[in-house]
Amino acid sequence: MKSFQVIRLASLILCLLFHGSLFAGNKEKESFEKRHAACPNSRSGETVNINTAPADHIARLIHGVGLRTAEAVVLFRIESGPFLNIEELLAVKGIGRKLLSRNLCRIKL
Repeated sequence: MKSFQVIRLASLILCLLFHGSLFAGNKEKESFEKRHAACPNSRSGETVNINTAPADHIARLIHGVGLRTAEAVVLFRIESGPFLNIEELLAVKGIGRKLLSRNLCRIKL
């Protein structure tokens, strides 16, 4: 009986921790997107879905990203699964905060 209570308590704690981290991630994502809402040099209005686009489209539509970095984005997507938020692109070598903030309005999930 005690072991059941311990398991139940442990799962409740894990659920609360996981639930809290989800909210923290959303706040972080929202604040990042608010900070970088303006997208300078946006002429064409074209966007690229980083979860489905091939490397050549990523390289063409995200300013400052060449074919090699675009291929790294596709490889990261294949190995790690689809991007859950745009800021996850920072894990790809060659993409930094400055580049991401300049292209935020061109990128979609």
